[in-house]
Amino acid sequence: MGTIGVGVIGFGWMGRVHAQAHARLRHHFPDVGLVPELVAVADEVRGRAEQAAAQFGFAAATTAVTLARRLMGEGAIGRVTHARFAFLSDYAAAPEGALTWRYERARGGNGVLGDLASHAVDLVRFDLDGEVDSVLADSAVFVAERLRPTGATSGHSVAADGVPGQVENDDHVAALLRLSTGARVAVEASRVAVGEQNAYGFEVHGTAGRLAWDFRRMGELQLSRGPAAQDQPVATVLVRPDAGEYAAFSPVPGSRWATTTSRSSSSATCWPRSWRAVPLAPPSPTPCVRRSSSTRSPPPRRAARGSTSRRAEAGARPVGPDA
Repeated sequence: MGTIGVGVIGFGWMGRVHAQAHARLRHHFPDVGLVPELVAVADEVRGRAEQAAAQFGFAAATTAVTLARRLMGEGAIGRVTHARFAFLSDYAAAPEGALTWRYERARGGNGVLGDLASHAVDLVRFDLDGEVDSVLADSAVFVAERLRPTGATSGHSVAADGVPGQVENDDHVAALLRLSTGARVAVEASRVAVGEQNAYGFEVHGTAGRLAWDFRRMGELQLSRGPAAQDQPVATVLVRPDAGEYAAFSPVPGSRWATTTSRSSSSATCWPRSWRAVPLAPPSPTPCVRRSSSTRSPPPRRAARGSTSRRAEAGARPVGPDA
């Protein structure tokens, strides 16, 4: 029985649930071919990764610094004055979407505030290196009723029929934050934004520039900096292998492969926040030998249907390039 290494990024509620599931897999499925081994855990809260490692037996717990935080910490855009963080998606935009657990407060929590806005505020606190001193917010439910599913559902299913029920948590939230650093921040999160699919990102303005990031272009930052207060150009900065643990995932700048696909989650080394990842040792690359046209072997001739089995039955030696 083999093992497969598992790393958990962000050891909040979902991280704990996944760690427990991996740890119990051997008990529930004793005949499984590969057994998960908890090898790495990461979290932005000081001490929580180490606590998880001790409790669940992770092999390692680590931390890293993201490129966006580093640039702002180095004063690349001067003193941060104001910013916008938007987490918009359309997974609940269809009014025909089934009234699943996600829309019940008892099982699904507070809706988009927990699904998306919590991650946006976490990004604010980490990247802008400040705490929220005051907040003014407004939330709304735009799809007030949905049909209760009559059978099993998966993902964000559409209900063809069923009894209407009330949506108990929020679809949208907009907030104005004042940070301890004096920066002003606008935060918006929506699960009913038609035309938006995982549109997560931010724009940060400072006294000497601007920094922006889009989840859909994980390996890039938009950076404007310099002495000109007006008409200052914007450059695309590709995240390079010297950013955190990026090099363990990819040796080239700007690679999307160097990020994880989880929105919550999201990205191990390029996501400009405090999530951390300990990569497993990358496999050794297989050398590629290119043949010249003069030495290229012709493709093998395809045998007639049924001829191979008849030859095998008769004990004849197979005919082909490997014979």
